[in-house]
Amino acid sequence: MTVAVDYGDIGEWIAIRQRLADLAIIRRSDVVSQTRREAVMELVYSGDENQLRIVLAQRDLELAPVRLSEAGPAWRLTLVAPGARRSLGGRRPGQP
Repeated sequence: MTVAVDYGDIGEWIAIRQRLADLAIIRRSDVVSQTRREAVMELVYSGDENQLRIVLAQRDLELAPVRLSEAGPAWRLTLVAPGARRSLGGRRPGQP
């Protein structure tokens, strides 16, 4: 799976990489390209997409689909603040 990874600074990037490395479901994560605020990664994982999203959410990482583009990934990965996690449906808890 190819994902775009958004981060605000080097500290967030390091936190994201460490969280991915700590997950048994992630078999491999390779950086394809990187700028100051975004990286494109190739993730190799076991299980299905829903399992991956759940495990990532447990580590305060949100994996969300983005519009398909011929030039880019169809998934975006972001670090979210604890307690501010979105549900897998894309809404924040308590929102209609």
